[in-house]
Amino acid sequence: MANLLRLVNTYDAFKAEGAKPKHAKDKPAKNKPGAAAAPSRKFEDAIRPAAPQAQNPQAVAPQQPVASSAPPASAAPPRPSPPPEPPAPGRPLEVPIAPVHPAAPDCATPDTPRGTGITGVSTTPIEPDTEAEALYSRALLSVSRLFEAAVMENITPGRLAATVVDLEQLSPLVVASATNGRGLLRKAMGTYAEGEGFVLPHSVNVAILAVQLGDALDFAHESLLDLCLAGFIHDIGSVSLPHGLLTKSESLTPSEWDDMRSRPTHSYETIRRLGDRYEQVAQIAHQVYERLDGSGYPKGLQGDEILPEARILGTVDFYESFAHPRPYKTTLPGIANHGIQMLMQMADKFGAATLKALVGSIGLFPIGSYVRLSSGEIGRVVDVKKENPMRPEVEVLLNNEHQPPGNPRTLNLLAIPHIYVSRALTASDLRELGLLPPPSEMPKLPRLENGHS
Repeated sequence: MANLLRLVNTYDAFKAEGAKPKHAKDKPAKNKPGAAAAPSRKFEDAIRPAAPQAQNPQAVAPQQPVASSAPPASAAPPRPSPPPEPPAPGRPLEVPIAPVHPAAPDCATPDTPRGTGITGVSTTPIEPDTEAEALYSRALLSVSRLFEAAVMENITPGRLAATVVDLEQLSPLVVASATNGRGLLRKAMGTYAEGEGFVLPHSVNVAILAVQLGDALDFAHESLLDLCLAGFIHDIGSVSLPHGLLTKSESLTPSEWDDMRSRPTHSYETIRRLGDRYEQVAQIAHQVYERLDGSGYPKGLQGDEILPEARILGTVDFYESFAHPRPYKTTLPGIANHGIQMLMQMADKFGAATLKALVGSIGLFPIGSYVRLSSGEIGRVVDVKKENPMRPEVEVLLNNEHQPPGNPRTLNLLAIPHIYVSRALTASDLRELGLLPPPSEMPKLPRLENGHS
């Protein structure tokens, strides 16, 4: 409980800082093709008015939330581009394979009767968003072609440009889906599929999370398109790294860190070679690892020297790497909130306003997190409500006696004031409950340098 209260108090402090009055300005506009990236307006000016304060989980009767009646914004038409024919599918790119840990058992069954008649309680399992899953799979395939084309650019010139155009055409669909539904967010927060490795899903997940965060900060549609495309291709410089460096499980040597710090510069140069129309996206990719306090690389930029879009991409890039496994660290399913806690401890690097918006977008207990409820039940977060990130939708996996419930159900905590999340569960909690197997090896430490994973 003490950890939860500390997390809530920190979030309240972020909200208070993000709610300070700002001078109203227009939304950030995308640079015209051929022009150098113009200095961005102050990042905090993109923040919406602060949301209501998060409820104290010790309160017995929090206020009943009021559902928003505003219709979802429709996606603006994509910027015009003369699309070539999509490249023919090639040999799948060989990418590093990360360990995949089994998820907790799913207690819900498709034959469960619909509804219970009790407000906030449903016995209907969360159905997969087939459109979002198809879009996610398409993005994975396109990013795979992108990395393969980058590796083969000297042999088959032109394929890289074609794959970038393909991702550019895909971006409006991703923006529309991510800003009007939660299907893509659920996919981005899910466990990597076996055999995917981490390079490809990381790029796709960063694109999705960047759009979510940019939308929470009320960024213009053109900026969301830039964020999405930059998320897809920001890591293209990885193909220039020495073989095995990304998947190395041991600590990096100083020279290997120098290689890692050169990655965004390689990405920038590769994207710039595609033409002036991609100048803004190239600048964003170049600044992904810059930090507000100047501790980032490759140039050590500070504060407003960093593009707002690059701040967003850098934040979600860091978070995504903590929410999923890597060869050099052990990240288990269900403890994605650890990345939120890590970010909150680095507000000087990422910005309190940015973190406030991220928590408001994906929640203090992100989708996929395992939590203990005040009722004693154990559950998995299946949805996060923008109205109050402290009160997610939770699928009950174990009852208060730590047994599978007789009637599988999902609880919408927004509609059940007397039940709240008492705390997030750790890996040891999950093993003790039988939801994870014993570790086969000693946990690995995160490979960090100044807030970089």
